Amino acid sequence: MRCSRFCCLPLLTFIAVFASPIAGLTQESEVKFEPEHGITIELSQAYIYRNLEEESHPAWVTAPAWALNYDFWFHPKWAVGAHQDIILESFEVKKDGEEGAVIEREFPFATALMVLFKPSDHWILQIGAGGEFSPKESLFFNRAALEYAVDLSEEWEVSGIVSFDHHWDAYDSWAIGIGITKNFVCGK
Repeated sequence: MRCSRFCCLPLLTFIAVFASPIAGLTQESEVKFEPEHGITIELSQAYIYRNLEEESHPAWVTAPAWALNYDFWFHPKWAVGAHQDIILESFEVKKDGEEGAVIEREFPFATALMVLFKPSDHWILQIGAGGEFSPKESLFFNRAALEYAVDLSEEWEVSGIVSFDHHWDAYDSWAIGIGITKNFVCGK
């Protein structure tokens, strides 16, 4: 009996010494962070690889695009988002895997569900998937993006973003843009 009480004493001491600071840090970080919503308006330039071998048309098409993004930051480093964008031009691309199949994209509208990770105060990594819709055909795509955000105030930030979209069985595109975000703290 005496040995079991004596053996428990170091274990209890270890728990008391190391659990107190850990619990204190957890409580402190929970008090400081409040979940927030963010709405972003972004203006970007999309670069679309057409995959067409015509001398009269360039291989790459550039087109302006607008985006409206919603993000929910549930953790200081993690968020989920719904990102929508529209390319403000029509263009033709060659469909992969089908001999000579060309599809026309008329002002394509895309929506994607994204996961965002913030490894530092300014950098945000994004990855997700969604659909791109056009009158002739809808396409599935994956998106990866890198964003650099700078706070203008507690509620506003400006950011630069580079994104890459892989449209399955169709084409790839990338975009570079600038956005402005309004953040809202939950419950305020």
